[in-house]
Amino acid sequence: MNLVSFTKFEMTTSPKQSMSKFAAHSEGQGVSQFLPNENAVVLRNGRKIQYDQLVIATGLKEDSSIKGLEEAWADPQHPFYTCTDHPSWKNSSSTAYRWLHNFQGGEAIFYIPPYPFHTEIENYNFLLAKSIWDRAADTARISWDSSRFTIVNANPTFCHFYERGDAFLKEQIEKNNINVEYGLKLVEVRKETSTAIFENTKTGERVERPYNNFYSLLEAKTDPIIADAGLADSQGLLDVNPSTLQHKKYSNIFGLGDVTNVETTRTFYAGFNQLHVVRHNLERQLNGLTPNAHYDGLSEASIQLAMSKITKLSHFYNGVPNDSLDDGFLSSLKYTWASKNKKSIINLLKFKNWGAPYYKFKKTFPDAPSQTQPATGLHPEKKSA
Repeated sequence: MNLVSFTKFEMTTSPKQSMSKFAAHSEGQGVSQFLPNENAVVLRNGRKIQYDQLVIATGLKEDSSIKGLEEAWADPQHPFYTCTDHPSWKNSSSTAYRWLHNFQGGEAIFYIPPYPFHTEIENYNFLLAKSIWDRAADTARISWDSSRFTIVNANPTFCHFYERGDAFLKEQIEKNNINVEYGLKLVEVRKETSTAIFENTKTGERVERPYNNFYSLLEAKTDPIIADAGLADSQGLLDVNPSTLQHKKYSNIFGLGDVTNVETTRTFYAGFNQLHVVRHNLERQLNGLTPNAHYDGLSEASIQLAMSKITKLSHFYNGVPNDSLDDGFLSSLKYTWASKNKKSIINLLKFKNWGAPYYKFKKTFPDAPSQTQPATGLHPEKKSA
């Protein structure tokens, strides 16, 4: 984790300019300790840095400590895949491509770990997989008479905070004849015999499942330094106000992304929408003003329903829908649009625009100045309403 802290805030007036200039303060080191009562952080090299305002965006740490998982994942010839390439791999054939196109029949398993975890919805490629394998069955490459595809879900739902989206996915899974087993947690992978051991989350009973193709979303955990600093809730997540994204105890600490305990789906666009809120509230607080931007829980992710169909799952807090959840003609149009507009996401990552909803202009909030202020107007000693 690299550090970005602020003692004076110079507003980024150009959307093409990143915040990378502030990262030099961390000397390329990660943080080993938060000291919120001292307004300081300690780097791994022992250096202590003071801050006026702090944004914590450490995310969740992928956990591959399940017995046998690392060994099975690291072997490029073994049909066990996760949502990321193993660090030891030296080729460019991604795990998703291997999972989707190397299946020759038998038992295929898609595993979803207990909440919270990375890439909820975003890496749900099981519907795309079934579409590809159905086409393979049509050309006699595989046979469903001797093959089976099963989703093993440690949770009772596919969307933790979006009931409508969960119902939609369950409907699509049933429509595509995919088997589902709920309440089973992966506890061991036996590479030698290509078997996975699952534990019933209610009874503790263990069951063994053979596999010919296995795709696992990785379990995730929070960085213990957050709890050690007294910044976490009972789950180890950063305890923030779900509206302002300020820490509930320390008003000069903000949270951003998967590390926070806000009750919305953890997606790229959830973090992106939170960026607007944190940026605005940080600017105001550095000018001695009360934060007045409110995050509404907006989160969204696209999911591929078939080889040429995409739909978007999107919601606000309390599962309020913000999508159409179409699996017909509109989903085909969305796929066509997405295939022709790949640069739109790349432009966000390159800071070429401010992203949704205004893109060329920064998002504004009620009771906030309607026009962008210059950097000189945001100096802490020069307060503005």
